[in-house]
Amino acid sequence: MSYTSTRKLLVITSKGDVHADQVITKLNEAGRKDKIIRLNTEDLLLGTKTKLSGSGLNITILDSKLRITNEESYIIWFRRPEIPNLLNDLDIGIKDFVNSELEGVLRSIYYSLHSSPHIWINDLLSMRRWRWKPLQLNLADKIGLIVPQWVITNDYDIFSEFKDKHSKVCIKHINTPIFHSSKHQAHAVYNRVLQSKYSKKQVESSYNFLQKYIDKSYEIRTTVIGDKVYSFKIESQSHELSQEDFRRLNPFEIKHSFTQLPKQIEDKIYEMMGVMGVKYGAFDFLVDKSGNIYFLEVNLNGQWLWLEKATGYDLTSKFIAYFEQLGLA
Repeated sequence: MSYTSTRKLLVITSKGDVHADQVITKLNEAGRKDKIIRLNTEDLLLGTKTKLSGSGLNITILDSKLRITNEESYIIWFRRPEIPNLLNDLDIGIKDFVNSELEGVLRSIYYSLHSSPHIWINDLLSMRRWRWKPLQLNLADKIGLIVPQWVITNDYDIFSEFKDKHSKVCIKHINTPIFHSSKHQAHAVYNRVLQSKYSKKQVESSYNFLQKYIDKSYEIRTTVIGDKVYSFKIESQSHELSQEDFRRLNPFEIKHSFTQLPKQIEDKIYEMMGVMGVKYGAFDFLVDKSGNIYFLEVNLNGQWLWLEKATGYDLTSKFIAYFEQLGLA
């Protein structure tokens, strides 16, 4: 489906978003600078003048002098927004209050733009629901994709029973793969095969996401942009460090190549996207030694630029073509 070319592209993101940088640069080079508005949400408080009222929304971005209003029609690319920056001299208790107020303003801005004629990539309500892995795994299983057996539990007996049932089990994160130490240092949490025994206290101190470990031949990352599917083979088993989780290794040390999923798998991806009500998704699959393709998860705001750089396949132009299909002026 194509739309009349009357929409501007509103990119809701943050300053460190290299994916937005890439697409916006290409659009600027094509002479579309006046059709793009970038809102770096960390600058919302200190870098914009914002008005929300009964008459609508009006945001002026101070450095670019661009305005976001209800009078325009937007394709809204919801990329990587961050928490707005605050004044440095605020008391810590006041900062917590102001942060809460800012979150309320951000959500109000989002939902004031959520209805027609604007088109979201992706729909906010759909993203907030379908970002959770248990829902994704159940949906994938329901539509006929192969899913490794899994369980989330804080029950030691269930944990132990699942572990004993399978020859190899991996433990995975449920939400964000990043945590911060007491020294405010960021650490990544990678999927890993369980090697040691866990005590009852350890198991019951949190929820544990266990999944049957499948010995892989390779992995596939599939980027879905609208009604197009682009798949990439990741030869993660060629390096010891990337065998359990390829994110442990610099992606440019792993061989990537463009590939094609079987049509029946692509059809199920389209079906899954339709049920979720989204226009973009980054799907992760693994392929076992017998050629069976297992669904792992879908990231509805997933990264893709590394695939372009590792293979030379121009995904940036595919995004731009899709924005044009949606009516980018």
